[in-house]
Amino acid sequence: GLQTGDRQVPKWVQDRLITGYFFRVLQPGHCHSGDELNLTHRSEPELTVAQAGRIYFSDSSSVSELEFLRDSPGLCERWKSQVSKRLAMGIGESQDKRLYGPDAAQTYSI
Repeated sequence: GLQTGDRQVPKWVQDRLITGYFFRVLQPGHCHSGDELNLTHRSEPELTVAQAGRIYFSDSSSVSELEFLRDSPGLCERWKSQVSKRLAMGIGESQDKRLYGPDAAQTYSI
């Protein structure tokens, strides 16, 4: 929102699970627009970036989904910590504060 000047962009991006892409560099070099990038190995075939985003950002993720996400070895420590807090407190963290600013923070029961 702040970078684009449009406060609706973060919600639009989150709703579409557009979380970016993640590549490990195997050989340093240059790539250009139109170059082909190939997936050669998936370290966690059970969890995709899209699945992680859906579970993390969804207001309707189940406890078992949150536990699965928390226990995924490739998940960053910040997300693991946030998911652990959500599970320990029995509440979900609303994404409204991140999406719409500091005055919109809310919680909900899981």
